[in-house]
Amino acid sequence: MANGHKAAVAPVTGAARVRLGHSELSVRPIGLGCMGMSQFYGSADDQESIETIRSALDLGVNFLDTSDIYGAADIGLATNIRGFGHNEQLIGSAIKGRREEVVLATEVRREAQRRPHWSRARRVPGVCHRGV
Repeated sequence: MANGHKAAVAPVTGAARVRLGHSELSVRPIGLGCMGMSQFYGSADDQESIETIRSALDLGVNFLDTSDIYGAADIGLATNIRGFGHNEQLIGSAIKGRREEVVLATEVRREAQRRPHWSRARRVPGVCHRGV
């Protein structure tokens, strides 16, 4: 959808589903990783990212991947730094009113050198709650 042009893409068809581990969750075989919508690959446009997520949902994609650290200010390689939780907030805006269509995966990561305690198990419930 760069430059306002939408590519003609066929929706995901059929009933193909993949079961996630030992859970009862199932997803389509193609998901959307959203990390690049907040950092790492140059500047990002929030509105274009929201449109991309909504288009993916329209096409049948129902599995989105994010992390609380995507957009974090402490990652030296990022070019468009937005702050912790930016990616999750972006996805929240995109799926508003469509949450029941989405299986959302969020990763809990640690900031390796400055906050090594972030990977501790006691942090996980809070991160997941804020991400939802």
